[in-house]
Amino acid sequence: MIFTNLRTLSLHGLSRLDADRHNDIVEILLASPHLKHLGLSHTNHFDFWSLELHKLTLLYSQRRMDRNIQLLKLEELDLGTGFPPRHVPDLTADPHYLSQMTDLDCLLSLRLRNEVSYDEPRQQVHVPLLHGAVNLKSIEVEVLSRDIEELLRYLCHANPGGLTSLSFIGLNYPRDSADTTAVTKDIASIIRPAPTSGHSWWYLSFTETSTTPGNHYMQDFIRHCTDLQYLACPMNNTNLELFKTYLPNLMHLHTLIITKGNFPDHVPTTVNVSAELNAREKAELKGDAIFQPFSAHPEISRVSTDGQRQAKDQARERGEKIRKGIAEDLFKLSREIYWARKGRYNGEKLKYIGLGYRVYKWILPGPGEVDGDRRVEQLSLDEARTFKEVSRALQ
Repeated sequence: MIFTNLRTLSLHGLSRLDADRHNDIVEILLASPHLKHLGLSHTNHFDFWSLELHKLTLLYSQRRMDRNIQLLKLEELDLGTGFPPRHVPDLTADPHYLSQMTDLDCLLSLRLRNEVSYDEPRQQVHVPLLHGAVNLKSIEVEVLSRDIEELLRYLCHANPGGLTSLSFIGLNYPRDSADTTAVTKDIASIIRPAPTSGHSWWYLSFTETSTTPGNHYMQDFIRHCTDLQYLACPMNNTNLELFKTYLPNLMHLHTLIITKGNFPDHVPTTVNVSAELNAREKAELKGDAIFQPFSAHPEISRVSTDGQRQAKDQARERGEKIRKGIAEDLFKLSREIYWARKGRYNGEKLKYIGLGYRVYKWILPGPGEVDGDRRVEQLSLDEARTFKEVSRALQ
């Protein structure tokens, strides 16, 4: 059987890995010549350092050559627990074994669900395995470890201007080995891995940070990335005011997604809806009063009377007014900066602003309307889901 139309194979959270499971996965890969996305991970976090990717690739390569089948041409690779592209200590092993599974020239996006600290001596990523991935445009990591930094430097030198998108997921900032609470101060090699070749980041996504050092690291990172077109990061009131001072230098920025932050009136700008609901329901079952019925989380409040329902509606309206006002202020500031710039090129104006899972756009004036009639409009949830951070928050 050939799965001619299969484009995505995402096998995360595999409960067991043995010879039979390897055989099943390899047979699916052999039967899917047009596969574009492959995701692999298992659930045994105590066996994070296993060499499942090497085992799988070796078996696939042997059968592929026996059947005279062409290499896969994967465009997206998502590797998690048990499947990091690691070095194999066996001297007889192919040091570039990943190229025996897929044509690395075709690889455009790489996600590594790594789980180590910056000073971890063992490498999760063996950089030579990805030497052929010179057309990579996007990389997403959980933790910025030393091997990731080495990989970024190599890719940016190999194809200056090619790798333009960098995403951090979770609490993921490099640590100083002498102080586990402080992030490293020298981030120049990450901000501009290939300064002499003019490399710069166009897309940055910091999904979450909850520590003061991590916050400072993120601020410094953003301040130096003046070619950004898309930025997603958490912000509180202080960060927002600081970001406004950066905005004049971000001439190309057209999209800002604020992934987390509490703004005036304690209105949350982001919720993982299912997680918040579960936490609320568990607390109610225990009789815990941590969640009040008129919570500032209107989407997840539980109401049982007309009075509570009315209070919930009022909270929602108040929250929406505040969020819309924040978006409108940022849009207006962006336009003021745009018109104040000198020279022939004024840069870009902000087109989209996200506050949690709500995304707003600035509507241009219609026929008969003047410039002052522009207004802010919220995208539908379906439209908002096209932004990766929003889609992840609503899962």
